[in-house]
Amino acid sequence: MSWTFTNNSADLLDSVRLSIGDIISTRQLLQDEVILSELVKQSNNVAKTSLVLLDYLIALYSTFGGRMKLGKFEFDASMMVESFAKLRNNLGSTVSAGAAVIWAGGMDQTERILDVEDTNLIQPRFVRDQHKNWVW
Repeated sequence: MSWTFTNNSADLLDSVRLSIGDIISTRQLLQDEVILSELVKQSNNVAKTSLVLLDYLIALYSTFGGRMKLGKFEFDASMMVESFAKLRNNLGSTVSAGAAVIWAGGMDQTERILDVEDTNLIQPRFVRDQHKNWVW
């Protein structure tokens, strides 16, 4: 298994590494094969791949529990989970803001006129206030 980062924004692997913060060679989070496999599953979509991998990292570091001490080194997995969750929320809102079409429901005026004029539509069986005097 290998880990590479060349800081080439045209490379999908490097783009995913940049978006999840896996760019320090002495603190490797994910191997190349894991990222490339997920890129294939997500049709080379960097944003979706990053979100899935951040979910994976959150799940992975959640299993470590709280603080661990190895000699002079102290590691707090819960802080890593918090950081990954914040990054995932930020990335998720950025991805959804760029791709989402906001729809508040209802219908536009022309659609309403077509519905009124269409005699083939089945009329509703309810009327306004039909349960107004309902006794429980």
